[in-house]
Amino acid sequence: MNLLHFSVLAFAFLSFNSFAEDAPATSKNPEPTQSETKTFAGLDVIVDIDGGKNGELANKLKKEIALSHLKNDEFPAQTDFLYNRSEKTMLDVLRALGYYSPAITSQLERNPQTTRATFKIDLGKPVKIRTIDLKISGDGHNLPSWEQFRKFQLTLKPKAIFTHQNYTDTVSALTNIAVNEGYMDYQFTQREFKVYPHLHAVDIHIHLDTQKSYQFGKVTFIGNQQINDDFLRRYIDFAPGEQFQQSKILNLQKSLINSQYFGLIRIAPQYSKQQDRRIPVEVALEDSLKHRYEIGLGYGTDTGARVLFSFENRLVNQHGHNYQVNSLFGENA
Repeated sequence: MNLLHFSVLAFAFLSFNSFAEDAPATSKNPEPTQSETKTFAGLDVIVDIDGGKNGELANKLKKEIALSHLKNDEFPAQTDFLYNRSEKTMLDVLRALGYYSPAITSQLERNPQTTRATFKIDLGKPVKIRTIDLKISGDGHNLPSWEQFRKFQLTLKPKAIFTHQNYTDTVSALTNIAVNEGYMDYQFTQREFKVYPHLHAVDIHIHLDTQKSYQFGKVTFIGNQQINDDFLRRYIDFAPGEQFQQSKILNLQKSLINSQYFGLIRIAPQYSKQQDRRIPVEVALEDSLKHRYEIGLGYGTDTGARVLFSFENRLVNQHGHNYQVNSLFGENA
């Protein structure tokens, strides 16, 4: 290699290094500049009822429509879809509250900064109860519980604003009374309401047939290892053949809990094992701790600092006998 050739190669190498050092460093994944970040128009939903007179109901309607859950107008097709569904959703809510003839005017406006959906609502007159036809038939039609319900719990009354919630609550309450009083085969022979929007009126028909009642069957205790069944039966305030009532099941459970003999109590009427309309009752028991200790600290003007020690043997024998010892230790004793 001659000298001239070597000089040309050296000059080319130095020139390349100089260019590499002067060239700015580039990132494989450059961060987008602020001007390149895509932004979406915010979404504003406005619900106005009677010129702002009912803000609480307006807020309720706003929460019910799915459109309010969108943060922005990123997907216009989705916004349009939910906007078009909003009116039906609000109509359903208003009808449930007794407003069957509201007028809703809606508008969807878009600009670069904000998409605004506006709903203006004229509630109109609410539907009121014109007649309430409530009838109880069957063997249990004379139960005092029905009359107590009519006097103190029935919310469906003539001239009152009709709401779906009051209607369903009434049906549920009647169902509970029938079951709790031992009429598990009850049937609603008629259960409906007819709304006349142009008259702002509704007629309600609820007919319940109690059918025949059930009675208590035999009570069986299981899981008990310490107390004989004869002692436990003292807590039962019903006998086989008496009309079945849920309240007596609850009374038995409370009595067994208050006895403090058991750590776990489960009472289960065996509906599927009923014979001749008599329902056997199974009482599952788990023994509690046999001994209980308590220590208390206090101070008295006569005794000074004092310690109370209490020992209770909850179960001396299988007849349920127990005893308790209390001791008081004071510094001035």
